[in-house]
Amino acid sequence: MDLSKSLTELEADDWGSPADTSNLVSACLALRHKPVRELSDNELRLAINQQFSLVILVPVALSRLESAPLLQGNLFPGDLLTAVLRVPRDFWHANPPLWRVTFWIASRAMARIEDPGSWVRTEFDRFLVSWPQL
Repeated sequence: MDLSKSLTELEADDWGSPADTSNLVSACLALRHKPVRELSDNELRLAINQQFSLVILVPVALSRLESAPLLQGNLFPGDLLTAVLRVPRDFWHANPPLWRVTFWIASRAMARIEDPGSWVRTEFDRFLVSWPQL
């Protein structure tokens, strides 16, 4: 996949440009026109949380998380991983190898998290419970 292209180019689907929309919609529309490799960690988190272009963006996020599992966008350490862990079940059923990579990365992150009530730990527990058959 050519990550020098935008999501709009890769998917051959232009959602238009920001007009009179909310800040969230404007941000999502704008990032769809940016080369994927230039997306910030926060832009990846935002798009994954909005659940679009997952087949492209989840592997990009995972490649960044492999070296830094608790990578931080704009919210908190591990916010990008938390977004990935919240990806819908149907995506993981269609992409079991990505589930396995996510499990491996998240397991490494859990070893670094001391707070049992952290957002990342909570999402990891949901991730594990929700996909026992993979």
